Amino acid sequence: MSTFIAFMDVSIGKKFTQFHRYAMYLPVKGYLLIFLTSIIVGNMWLRSYFTLEPSVFNDVMAITLSVIKWVIVPFLFFGLFSVLFPFTLFWFANSRRKLTVVLQSPKEESEGRLRPLEFLVEPLWQPVLGQLYYRLIYHKGMESSPKFSLVRRENSLGYAGRTQNGWYKWPVPGIKEYEVDTMIVYFEDIFHFFSLAIPVAVHQSFFTRPAMNPREVTPISPTRSEKDEVKIEDWRRVQGELFNYKFFENNDDVRRIVWKIYARNKDLVVRTPEIMDPYASHIGMYVSFYTRPGFGEIDSLMDTCLDFYKTACWSLYNQLTKQELQIRYIKDQEVPQRNVEPGNKWVEYTLAVSHWQRETSLQQFVRLNEASLVCISSLSAPDDVAYLIANGPKNMTLALIPLSKAIPLPKGLMWLKWLWVEEEKDPIHRQQIKWLLSSDRKKMMMNEEKLQTMIDQSGIKQINFTTDLS
Repeated sequence: MSTFIAFMDVSIGKKFTQFHRYAMYLPVKGYLLIFLTSIIVGNMWLRSYFTLEPSVFNDVMAITLSVIKWVIVPFLFFGLFSVLFPFTLFWFANSRRKLTVVLQSPKEESEGRLRPLEFLVEPLWQPVLGQLYYRLIYHKGMESSPKFSLVRRENSLGYAGRTQNGWYKWPVPGIKEYEVDTMIVYFEDIFHFFSLAIPVAVHQSFFTRPAMNPREVTPISPTRSEKDEVKIEDWRRVQGELFNYKFFENNDDVRRIVWKIYARNKDLVVRTPEIMDPYASHIGMYVSFYTRPGFGEIDSLMDTCLDFYKTACWSLYNQLTKQELQIRYIKDQEVPQRNVEPGNKWVEYTLAVSHWQRETSLQQFVRLNEASLVCISSLSAPDDVAYLIANGPKNMTLALIPLSKAIPLPKGLMWLKWLWVEEEKDPIHRQQIKWLLSSDRKKMMMNEEKLQTMIDQSGIKQINFTTDLS
């Protein structure tokens, strides 16, 4: 049943996307159809009052309808030509490649999911008494932004200017990288009856920063050292010097002599045992995006869980930086090569562009002798977590991010308000319905409970997320 629901959801979604793609270029808007329908219905209704015999009433109503006709038609032509003239000029400039389009994302911090964008388009004239609107197409034409207008700069000339310069705060739908390839410019009249659209090629990419939710984090013990900087309570095992071998000395145990090396070059060398090092200088933070098979049937739900996971991991990373230790963020997947500053900016970008994957499991990913903190999700495989618990160092810390809190459901009497009273203003409402009906929800909660029980019973250090991070 769940597979059928997922299939229908994807099939309907594709058809709706294709219809929406064509609808973005319709030259007339629904307001014109409503207006013309009202005029026709009103004309038929008024004419139904006409009498068969000539009368003053008939003459007055005929004159009134004629005046209305001669008033409406010029207004319709004015609306059409007010957008047709700047549309034609812009089309010629675009076809002759004399168009300047600058779309950039400033380096200032985003306000939550609102991403500031700056626009400059030249030449572009605004319709007389009309408005210019824009829409961004990204991810190779598969997704689009809402239709929006620019907030003009103070020095913009408005209708008289040939340059449109302003900014827009885009409510981006998720924490990821966005590659904008097309911008659609709409010319609309004062009545919003006509909307002539022209696509313009642009190339701009940026990523959404994960939010940070401050929380108290227990101190994490470093397990990796390049310099003897910090003394730790739990000494760590490290290999001996000289690649685990050294020349034989009188007080060495003869049982450690490597006879194969002696047979090859007549050198007496012994294998050096592991030693206990009381120093460490780095926290190795391993963040796993691996998901066990059986999850991910509804992409929108998995994307919401992914954003929740990124936010939690980024919050942990920022809290660890306050321990005045160098943190080594270890990724489990390749990310696009961008000109990003090393350090916190690189970690922020890597988290933002990471995605769920099934290629690199925890056992393949985590180096146990270097792992200080391992972040896992409710989608992790129990066998992998059991392997970490059994073979990892005793000072390793596990952080289980509970994805069951990613999409909170209404509680108590709020169900009635949510279903019957509250106006749907946020897409999270549709996700809540899908989440409630999804088979992934029950499987995820069972897997999450199993992982949490394993961690609790093992006694390993853990970071327990008892509060909602969304």
